Amino acid sequence: MLAIPGIVIPEALGIPGGVWTETGKVFLDGEAGRPEILQNPYLFAAIQIGLFAAVEGYRAGKAPAPDGFVPFKGKFSGSDFSGLDPINPGGPLDFFNVAATPDDLAVLKVKEIKNGRLAMIAMLGVFVQGLTTGEGPAANWGKHVADPFGYNFVTISAIERTPVL
Repeated sequence: MLAIPGIVIPEALGIPGGVWTETGKVFLDGEAGRPEILQNPYLFAAIQIGLFAAVEGYRAGKAPAPDGFVPFKGKFSGSDFSGLDPINPGGPLDFFNVAATPDDLAVLKVKEIKNGRLAMIAMLGVFVQGLTTGEGPAANWGKHVADPFGYNFVTISAIERTPVL
């Protein structure tokens, strides 16, 4: 849900490389040192498999775990979660006691689902803007504020454009 501010704020502040449509191009252009390392998918696959193997080894108790970790229970004892919902446990994971009652927890679940859906729709809008105009949301918003009737969704979509990748 923090993706939209993470996209808009760097672009609005003018941070170099802050426009999200331009972010990965430095790696594709070979300007990031050794492009053969960065473009090697097998290297990243090996790193990912190694990290997942370590985590699963800790979880299953087959690898030496960090201090305080109990296999199949994590860092909390089983009694801390007794009587709690296994999907949304609360208890020791509710640090600020936000969901003090089951009714509060039910309301927070609905709010989280609604905010997550809103965030996904906002990201879809950012992606469509980027593919249609080739600019970030802050630049598009600035152009719309300067000329609301000349630069909006209808006028942009009416012009024949090819997606910019």
